[in-house]
Amino acid sequence: MRLKKNLAALSFAAAFALTGCVGNVSYPTIEPLTFKPSGMAPTAAVEVDSLTPTFKWRCPDPTEKDDLAIWRLAADGSPGETFIFKRNILGGQYTLEDPLTPGEEYFWSVKSSASFIWAKANYVGVSPLGAAWQNGLPFKIKAPLHGISSAQNVAPTPTAYVPQPTPNAAIAPAPTSGTSTNTSSYAAFEPYVGGTWSGSLPPDSDGLPKRMERSYTWLDNKEGIKIEGTDYKGDEVISRLEGLIVWNAAKGRWNLQATVSNGTVMQNTLYLDGDTLVSEISQMTKAGDVFKGHGRLRLMSPNVSSYEMSALQNGELHEVLDIRLERPSAGGLVP
Repeated sequence: MRLKKNLAALSFAAAFALTGCVGNVSYPTIEPLTFKPSGMAPTAAVEVDSLTPTFKWRCPDPTEKDDLAIWRLAADGSPGETFIFKRNILGGQYTLEDPLTPGEEYFWSVKSSASFIWAKANYVGVSPLGAAWQNGLPFKIKAPLHGISSAQNVAPTPTAYVPQPTPNAAIAPAPTSGTSTNTSSYAAFEPYVGGTWSGSLPPDSDGLPKRMERSYTWLDNKEGIKIEGTDYKGDEVISRLEGLIVWNAAKGRWNLQATVSNGTVMQNTLYLDGDTLVSEISQMTKAGDVFKGHGRLRLMSPNVSSYEMSALQNGELHEVLDIRLERPSAGGLVP
């Protein structure tokens, strides 16, 4: 399914008055209470105390809901792929449910759920990267190598746990009568599973051809669907997508949760309208830009489908698509 990729560049522009200072580090919007950057070495990662740490921050308004995001490091050291994104948090703290990768470095930040401006630490003349981000970055952390902080006097665990993507525990596939699997909940996806779907996208102003590829594969016991995608401009890969589609029995719809290599987080809802799969699109970029819209995917023949989509960026019309997707017959269909 076509999902927006060429989004605005990430920006943590300073705003409002300073709310806190430590040495040569300042916090223009929201001040972290845990894992603060060091005033002596503000660009260094602060080691957290476990693989599922509790993040705390000073709320300007305790009654206001906040969003939290954690990003992996990109090749240039800036925030890259989104690891965690949680909305509408009350109380100024959040404990991770999915563990960090031992020894890996991340960035984290928070913002008001009603705002597009992520909190950052402002630095004074510390690095070209910081200068490129208006003398600041989100808050850099490092996961403990053995599952606990090196500052804790506890014996390390013998093995390191590497997290794998799993569906949200609150979303359970709907049971089917007389079976232990959930195939009927996903019957609408059956024709799309297997092989790779591809289609041409409208070119940018430079005229270079663009295309998208999407593939769908079953999880174990058909209790969900993994979606993977790649978008190209000419021969260059411009974004990759990975996510899961799981059945929400309470709402009678599917939830699509995915991340894009540019840091965009997607939390879409899917339902069947006749022979058409309808997606209610909800996306947020690293910069906080919000994309809302609707998509319609319909099978025209076993290996041809059509996809229509319209999306708003921060409330204004941003893109309209009407494309044809094809799958080589060699890909075959899942029986």
